[in-house]
Amino acid sequence: MYLVRMSEHLPEEDRLRALERLDLLDTPPEADFNDLVSLASDLCGAPISLLTLLDRDRQWFKAAKGIGIRETERSLAFCDKALLQDDIFVVSDAQTDPRFADNPFVTGDPNIRFYAGALVHSPEGQKLGTLCIIDTRPRELSWREANILGKLARQATQLIEVRSRRQELEAARSREEALRARTDELQFQFQRLAHLSQLQNENLGAFFQNALDPLKTGRFTKKEIAEINEKAAAHREQVDAYNEALALLAAYRRQAGPMPAEAIRLLDFVQDVFPALMPLVKASGNRVQPYIPADLELRQNRAAVHLIFKATLGLLLGAVSKADISLVAKSRPDGVAFSISIPEHNLVEALQRYLPDAPQLGSEALTGRSFHVEVALLKDLIFEMGGNKDVHPLGNRGTGIELFLPHAF
Repeated sequence: MYLVRMSEHLPEEDRLRALERLDLLDTPPEADFNDLVSLASDLCGAPISLLTLLDRDRQWFKAAKGIGIRETERSLAFCDKALLQDDIFVVSDAQTDPRFADNPFVTGDPNIRFYAGALVHSPEGQKLGTLCIIDTRPRELSWREANILGKLARQATQLIEVRSRRQELEAARSREEALRARTDELQFQFQRLAHLSQLQNENLGAFFQNALDPLKTGRFTKKEIAEINEKAAAHREQVDAYNEALALLAAYRRQAGPMPAEAIRLLDFVQDVFPALMPLVKASGNRVQPYIPADLELRQNRAAVHLIFKATLGLLLGAVSKADISLVAKSRPDGVAFSISIPEHNLVEALQRYLPDAPQLGSEALTGRSFHVEVALLKDLIFEMGGNKDVHPLGNRGTGIELFLPHAF
């Protein structure tokens, strides 16, 4: 008994899966299918013709002529009975047929009396529904009409197969285009990382070359030694930041799913970042003032956000002196928008050096001072996080940095 139920159940599930795979249900009208039902109606002299698809609990019309509805309950569908046989299903007079006499579509609008439906199949042969004709008067289906209906149903089957093949081809083209775009993106990423790596090496090379220049005179002055130590310390910090940015960027690009994220209370977070920046603050005489609501939170990867703020603020503090730097954070439905303002100091051109796809060394090649390659990497990291960053003039002489980071879930 159990095996009989399974044998009855499995073909229906296969049929429903085929219907779902073909993506026909609830799709807009298509001229090819509309033409078929019009032909069926005209050639068979029937006021109503339908191309029906039988879903689990409903009958849906892919094309229809002579009727204004798009679907009915499956339990009321004549086509549901048609699925039980392999030949054309005919009801000559529904009012005298006990299976349909009480059907509301027989006793009421559209007052069905005659029905004839030929099966429409999937490319694999599953029964999807019917191409059917309906009349409001009892009649018989002639041999000529049966032949026409059968041919049109086979044509509907072929149209479904052509439509399916076309969708498969379009999907394959989309996958190919996506793969090509991804290949181009990976090639660009590789070339950019190779360039930034070379830039990092050139910057370190410039430092060593500059530091060794005093050897030509055979001695180092105290001033030269102090300057070398200062540059070395800056380069050590820059190399650490570069390596951290590179590791985070690699993690984002390698991760199949979202990176680990947590709710970060931003005011506390920024205040935690400041101690590492205090030597720069004291040396430069700058003042940094955060304007962040006490309860404002950002759900993101803590390590990435920490690096972004430490590197960005560190770059600004090293670039200006005796400046008032403000950091404003505002909540947005999808994340947090940050604005960093440096009035009276135009750093736009200096900061935009880090934004091109292939940044270049400037005076650093001669002085041996550190070029912040990690800031160039931050642009890529922020993009991988779904955010964006922009540098723009602030008034006549100031600088503004806009940064948006989305919530990660």
